[in-house]
Amino acid sequence: MKPINHHGANPALQNCSGQQVRAILKLEARLRASGDWGDWESLTEQEYGPMLSRRTGWVRDVRKVYRNRVFSVLERLDATGVIHAGIASLSGIRPTWYEMQRIKDELFGRKSVGVEIYPAADDLVDGSDMFHLWILPADIPFGLTKLTASRQAAGTAECLLLKREESGRGE
Repeated sequence: MKPINHHGANPALQNCSGQQVRAILKLEARLRASGDWGDWESLTEQEYGPMLSRRTGWVRDVRKVYRNRVFSVLERLDATGVIHAGIASLSGIRPTWYEMQRIKDELFGRKSVGVEIYPAADDLVDGSDMFHLWILPADIPFGLTKLTASRQAAGTAECLLLKREESGRGE
């Protein structure tokens, strides 16, 4: 797998030699392939505070940091009760769907619902090689295992889609 990042080298690797970087990334690839990520550890504010203290934006609101041998996760709680989880690895390679599901289950619970967001172009923020999950405080009324609710909502969805196409926003 090639990294999809375009931000350059991961700052955590900037003081490593080329040989060290290759070895670290090779180990990450092996751990990801085996699923042997190790246990999650929760960092204390004393450990992660200095790393995040000069940050701006949403990172200022991080309240917990987790890491294992592959991924690190920054957690913040927004005003609506939604947990925002920023997920990264040293390689910057995007976590697979199964890896994101596993991270959600292990850190936030198997019964929790997490969503990824693909925002409108004007709301796009891409300042680092981090991937995001929003853990909702309640279940959602749609999904492949909730076909009855989805069928009942189809009329409403059709109206919304038609209004979007009529307004020219469906581009």
